[in-house]
Amino acid sequence: MHLKGSGYTSELNWYDFSTDTCFEGMKSKKFFDILKKNIRHYENEKLAFLKVRIIKFYLFAQIFDHRFEDSEFKRLFKKALQSDDLDYFELLYSKLKPKIEIFKEYWEKEFSHFDHSPRKEFLTERSFLKRLFSKYLRCELSDFDLYLLNIYLLALNKFKMLFYQDNEGMGFEKFKHSENIKEELLEGKDLNKRIYRTVFDKYYSEKNVKQIEFRIAPKTSVKEYYKIIRDLKNVNDDFKKKNKDNAIEFGLVIHYIKNKDDFDLSEGTSRKEKSYFELKKKAEILISFFEHKPQDDEEKIHQKIVGIDTANYELNVRPEIFGPSFRWQRKKVGEKNPFGITYHAGEDFTTIANGLRAMDEVIEFLDYRRGDRFGHGLALGLDIDKYFKKKRKSVISNVEEYTDDIVWMYYLIEEHQTENEVKQFLAANEISSHTILSFLQGEFDREVVKYNFNDSISMYDFYCAYLLRGDDPELYIEEVKNKPYDKLVQDFDYRLNFHNKKHRQAFENSRARNLYFQYHYSEKYKRMHEESVLLEASEIYIEAVKLVQFILRLKIFRKEISIESNPTSNRKISFISKYIDLPLIELNSMFIKPDSKFNLPISINTDDSAIFQTDLSLEYAYVVAALLREGYDIESVYQYIEYLVKMSKIQSFINRD
Repeated sequence: MHLKGSGYTSELNWYDFSTDTCFEGMKSKKFFDILKKNIRHYENEKLAFLKVRIIKFYLFAQIFDHRFEDSEFKRLFKKALQSDDLDYFELLYSKLKPKIEIFKEYWEKEFSHFDHSPRKEFLTERSFLKRLFSKYLRCELSDFDLYLLNIYLLALNKFKMLFYQDNEGMGFEKFKHSENIKEELLEGKDLNKRIYRTVFDKYYSEKNVKQIEFRIAPKTSVKEYYKIIRDLKNVNDDFKKKNKDNAIEFGLVIHYIKNKDDFDLSEGTSRKEKSYFELKKKAEILISFFEHKPQDDEEKIHQKIVGIDTANYELNVRPEIFGPSFRWQRKKVGEKNPFGITYHAGEDFTTIANGLRAMDEVIEFLDYRRGDRFGHGLALGLDIDKYFKKKRKSVISNVEEYTDDIVWMYYLIEEHQTENEVKQFLAANEISSHTILSFLQGEFDREVVKYNFNDSISMYDFYCAYLLRGDDPELYIEEVKNKPYDKLVQDFDYRLNFHNKKHRQAFENSRARNLYFQYHYSEKYKRMHEESVLLEASEIYIEAVKLVQFILRLKIFRKEISIESNPTSNRKISFISKYIDLPLIELNSMFIKPDSKFNLPISINTDDSAIFQTDLSLEYAYVVAALLREGYDIESVYQYIEYLVKMSKIQSFINRD
């Protein structure tokens, strides 16, 4: 789960904003910058929120029956409330400020008994509102005061809703909108430690959490890694002293951000050159952290970083980009330390075939192993018929992605079609693999013409070039020319995806090497990424997608790779509207469906609990409620949930041997 999205973040932000007596203090300025980017009538909203701040201190004064004998203050206060001009309001505020500063001092004194609590902001706000409601119930608020209280409550809710993902609309873009707002406000030297305290307080209060993996962004120096680990450890140690029977162990997962905006079309430059460079630089810092010898009393500090991960957009960011850097980190860190890899894939995709291919590319290009994990993996468990019905059987993609999908499906089916499980699937669904392969060949023949290659390119050549995509493209400028394969592997190691059993044969195909070079450095090739494809999904195409979904599920099952399921996040980001339709139930239905096969290792997680307003207990409760509503036997449901809890613990990267 996101470290900064796991505590009382909205309460922290509201407290800092609403008690800021500067007209535009640091927190206020950040908040208004966010409003400017996200709200249509920005100036009106800004003025309204500024008014709410003076309303807060006015209402606070009412708690103590302050009569405002200073009639000048009351006159200015009412003028400020009625003002519809920002500049005029600022002038009035400057005159009100001395009195507001006095109220602020009283405020801090009145609630000072909360100062040492990690819930200070939450408790202070609750105490403030409780006293106001008590006065209301005793009929001690005037109509005017009650009107102001309603305005205050509306503003409080509107502020917090900026951080939450509601039930209107869907998609990863909507989630990113809320996450970006949260991250822009959650900054500041002192704020980090305050957040850490709220995070641990939240999980210690739940009393059912034993291990937590926090996702944090890569740091810019070894020193920064030491600092955040020490800060978190110190906070956790304080909580451990008070909760000896419920101590929590934490680990950090470094999540690398996918950059969807650095696609480079220019001739002679790799399509994602900036991303390759940035990932290498960040990986180098993390590797240096593990190579740095800690002091004797900090011998275990390295063990707090338990893995790496990816976050952010999937569209326009293929897993291949992370191949060289992730393999490098696995080699340098994972060989000596317990170290896992998670990749968020199959969550956000233009077509479901594209989402499935992304998951397979993670396995093939990142050297995925037993115990590694997929984040979300929605494409793997969605009902294909329901998906295409929702999409009105439309396939919207671009020439490059669609061609890649076709080639990938063809060779995945060809490779696995003789396996007994696949034969049984084909028979049960009355599908012919030969018919599907013929259809896919025809689709490739039609699309490849659009590339206008100088030489004739077969589907096999294209596939071999595709298999090279896990390699560092820079090597293909000069290094791979006229050098034996074994020598290249010896010299460049992780920069070549040589662990993949198909790599050598693909590499020794000279047409494939040339095609892979064009894939990165030819403007004409890269332009295919911008040429749209809009097709109606035929029945045979839909059957092909069903088949590759089954084969990929079988492949992941055999490799014992786990799936991180995030019920609320998945429901709000995908087209799914009911918890019962969540892929996690399709991917693993042990106990609730006795005849289920190929049940994948699944864990239940919260993703960003602050944005989705959830916690781990709620996530399990939603799954239980969904199953019981569908009529599943209550004992089977609870057996299933206990089983998921055990699997979640097993899949944790913390305390792995």
